[in-house]
Amino acid sequence: MKDKRKELESELKRLNESTKRLIQTRGYTKEVDKLKMLEELIREQLGNENFICSTSTTR
Repeated sequence: MKDKRKELESELKRLNESTKRLIQTRGYTKEVDKLKMLEELIREQLGNENFICSTSTTR
């Protein structure tokens, strides 16, 4: 459970770094705006997610 939270936090950090690189190279575009919205959604979900009841990896 903590592993899933750490994994999501790690991916959020990677997304944030990618967004910063895009801003540096291309400026603030519509794509960057979408990435920023995605970051915010993930941050909100991270605080509310119940990893105990998450969908199993085996289906």
